[in-house]
Amino acid sequence: MWQTVLDVVDAVESWIAGQSYWIQVVLLLAVLGPLCYLLAGLIDRAVDAVLAWHSRRDGDRGAVPAAPQEAAR
Repeated sequence: MWQTVLDVVDAVESWIAGQSYWIQVVLLLAVLGPLCYLLAGLIDRAVDAVLAWHSRRDGDRGAVPAAPQEAAR
């Protein structure tokens, strides 16, 4: 099973290495651009989840106080 995966990765790597520089750049940007965008989104969500434990926003501590009642006239 793993040998098949390694053979496919090796074949793709050899194919990319045989292409011209500009095709390699386009392939790199087409693959790494969305991959980095998704990874950054996952990291952002993970950091938000971790920091939510230590934030004033969670629970009642971060609740906005009610507006003061108008004084009786």
